[in-house]
Amino acid sequence: MPIFWLWLLLSLLPYQIERQKKRNLYSFTLLALLWQFTFTRRNKRYHWSFSLPWIKHLSRLQSVRTLFTQVMTKMIQEAVNKLLSLLT
Repeated sequence: MPIFWLWLLLSLLPYQIERQKKRNLYSFTLLALLWQFTFTRRNKRYHWSFSLPWIKHLSRLQSVRTLFTQVMTKMIQEAVNKLLSLLT
């Protein structure tokens, strides 16, 4: 159980901080294992965003898994059809 709490704590703490400062642009990004926060100021306009990159990763994995299942199903169907045509 203590490993879970350690993992949770480490995933909430940012591991990378990026700052970019130019003439009309200031950008600040915090990256953690489970989340990402970005703050941008450009010409006195402010924008911030918060995202959970692991959700995008999970949806990509699900898409790949669905595609793999479809391909395997099609291959099995064709193999069974060929086997049946050889037997008849």
